[in-house]
Amino acid sequence: MRTSHVFMLGLIVAMATGVAWAGLEEKIVHRYSFEGNAFDSISAADGVVVNNTGTAAFVGGELDLGNNGGKWSNDNNGDYVDLPNGIISALLENEATFEAWVTWNGPAESSWQRIFDFGTSDGGENASPGAPGSFYIFLTPRSGAATMRFGNNHPDPAQSETWIETTALATGAQQHVAVVWDGPNQTATMYLNGVAVATGTGFTYPLTRITDNNNWLGRSQWNDPMFVGRFNEFRIYNAPLSGSEVAASYAAGPDAAIPQVRAYGPDPFSGEDYVDAHGLLTWQEPADVDLLGYDLYLGTDANGVALPRVGADLATNSFDLDDLAEPLLPDTEYYWRVDVQDANEGGDPTVYTGRLWRFKTAPAVPVITVQPVSTGALLGADAVLTCEAVDLGGGSVDYQWFRVTEGDDIAMSDIGPDQNVLTIPAVTLDDEGSYYCQVSNVAGAVNSAVVRLDVQIGLIHRYDFTNDPNDRVGDADGVLVNNTGNARFENGQLILGNTGQMSN
Repeated sequence: MRTSHVFMLGLIVAMATGVAWAGLEEKIVHRYSFEGNAFDSISAADGVVVNNTGTAAFVGGELDLGNNGGKWSNDNNGDYVDLPNGIISALLENEATFEAWVTWNGPAESSWQRIFDFGTSDGGENASPGAPGSFYIFLTPRSGAATMRFGNNHPDPAQSETWIETTALATGAQQHVAVVWDGPNQTATMYLNGVAVATGTGFTYPLTRITDNNNWLGRSQWNDPMFVGRFNEFRIYNAPLSGSEVAASYAAGPDAAIPQVRAYGPDPFSGEDYVDAHGLLTWQEPADVDLLGYDLYLGTDANGVALPRVGADLATNSFDLDDLAEPLLPDTEYYWRVDVQDANEGGDPTVYTGRLWRFKTAPAVPVITVQPVSTGALLGADAVLTCEAVDLGGGSVDYQWFRVTEGDDIAMSDIGPDQNVLTIPAVTLDDEGSYYCQVSNVAGAVNSAVVRLDVQIGLIHRYDFTNDPNDRVGDADGVLVNNTGNARFENGQLILGNTGQMSN
């Protein structure tokens, strides 16, 4: 009889968990399960394990970092997970939940290690000198006040720090921690093992505005100790989960199977920059549907409400951007989603609305508006070549001139925005040859046409002896040596006063 009760209780929990996941499935956007890698099984925003110690290892479905308490963030000598840039600012509704199953191994008195730290530092990408002038959000198992703290810092219009905290995280055993960010209501709530333990207001700076080029698990924007312990699971949701949803997720555990009814694994991943405007959009086919087809929506509406449908009843999980009626613009943010048509095994079809993803197209390489032209210059004169270009996105361009040689081409100028004119002073025969200008911006470089410089050997000196021996073309003036005293200029001629007699 007791066995039967236990079975029924387990069945009820499993059913409740399934119901909860029916809602959570729509909200989860990143999932890192550390099953031998740091891949994202939802949105393909794969992480990279930076294994500086050489001892970080995947063991039993967990990532065990090799830090020992003596590794420091700015020294970059410890282990951490580097998540892709842009995945936090891509949370378009300024709503999020960050969830982790972690084991912190202390030491119990160690302060300011990081479970996660997302944003940037004052040193920029891949630097941890400190961040009083930068935006970041973080979760530490133990602050300097001996509390587990979630906080954020933002510098606009002036530096402001906001945090919530509770008792420091216990060491040596796996814990479930979650932080719910409710941007519209400017609140944050911290959960420990499915129970709310701290909440606060004043979280005013939107996630969508941050520069998030340091998105780290286990490393800080400051020169703090690196995280000592293990990551079992880390998830990001694009919504503020309710207390019951957090509790259900905790009960389901880190290995819960998430139903796959929506498109996932986008390429490019959500938040990716420098995307080829003529490439492919691809996604993974959900396993738990009777697939009829896909509808693809793509546009510039950040809310996703007014996105036009650009592909209907697609039979494959890819779309060629060259098939669009109008090409994508360079250096522009686009939003897209893929709706899944489920045949329901012959029942009434169901459409699962896709998650909203974002990417930014690459800036266009410069466009050369004035090509250099072949020219000739007299031997000894200056030669001038000119090139002009524009950045279609309004940015700056740099110029550099090269001479074509049989080996590597030779740089003839520095690189810079003021190098569009190449002047070769007092050309010699050695300057004759082929030249081109290379124009570059953040998107790449483009070369001008190759042009020819010919050095011309023409009239370079002229002495007409009208009334002196001066050079009428060049500047090599002659000198009349009038030893006889009889030399003279007469009728446009120089008449020398010599008599034909020879002297020793």
